[in-house]
Amino acid sequence: MNKYALLIKTGDSELRALSNFNISSSILPIIELTRGRKSKTDKEGAIEKRLNKLKEIFKNKEIIIDLTSDENLSNSEIDSFFTPNNGYYNWVEFLTTIKNNNYFQRIIPTIIVNGQDPNFEDNLKSQAESFATKFNCMAYRCNIEDDGCVDDIDAIKEFMNKCETSIIIDNGYIQASEISACAQKSVKFINKISTLVPNASFIVASTSFPDKLPVEDTSTIPLSEIELYQMIERNLSKSIIYGDYGSVNPIRNDSIVMTRGWRPRIDVPLADSVFYYRKRRDRLDYSTTYSIVARDVTADSRFPNDLNGNWGIQQIRNAADGASPGSNPSFWISVRMNIHIEQQLIRLNLL
Repeated sequence: MNKYALLIKTGDSELRALSNFNISSSILPIIELTRGRKSKTDKEGAIEKRLNKLKEIFKNKEIIIDLTSDENLSNSEIDSFFTPNNGYYNWVEFLTTIKNNNYFQRIIPTIIVNGQDPNFEDNLKSQAESFATKFNCMAYRCNIEDDGCVDDIDAIKEFMNKCETSIIIDNGYIQASEISACAQKSVKFINKISTLVPNASFIVASTSFPDKLPVEDTSTIPLSEIELYQMIERNLSKSIIYGDYGSVNPIRNDSIVMTRGWRPRIDVPLADSVFYYRKRRDRLDYSTTYSIVARDVTADSRFPNDLNGNWGIQQIRNAADGASPGSNPSFWISVRMNIHIEQQLIRLNLL
């Protein structure tokens, strides 16, 4: 069965977008666990907060669980999972506990790697053996810039070949000028890994949504991740799964304080691009300015009026009608992501 692999961090924007979407079996979430929101009573930001929300959103669904490598989104609890002792015991036990509580239909655990481990290969093999035995499946996320990932897979191929294995070829953020080079390297990786783990399934994931948009008040951003996937697919003899970051850039701006405010902006995903409008507030408040922007957006002939049941589309319409569904960038990221997911499901004939 074909699927849409959605690679997501567990930030507020992403979880809001997903909680307002009817998650179908056509979506394969690749969840990069991050710390929860910090508070006076929780200086660490316990990941239990994120996990509880994930249980609600993905109840009885299949998910791939991974860990963030972003120090700004981590905490001591997440750091402990990277401790390689006894075959990454902390990580294996954490996932086993979740599995045994039957929150999800199935958990596909992701192999994590600590390059500072003096017993690197032994602990890596032990981790893979645990996943093959306890879960009968595993995933490995291969960063396109990391040539060592093939060596990792070679070291644990014995265990990968004993169970269901998913290989995520992660191209991260890409620009149009990089598509050809990334496609060539992805094809090379897939062909190499296929000789080691013949029955592995492959997911190709990337995003082209920038962390900073052009200076114009309105513009269109092509989704290069689609062209990348299609180029890779054309050069392979086996089928692969399309994946992306849900129109979210991998680099987070959560810690940036905008002392002079921001220009309200609304993004509208289409099948293979995203268009946006934004406006300076001048002396208006944020809510009023977002309403003006929403009216510009809905007046654009490209606005997807056919997505009548979509939560994100409805929030834009509400704002255009003068309501104030959200007056901060985080809310409108959720709107963009929510619409993007539906557009991709339609494009892939999965909805």
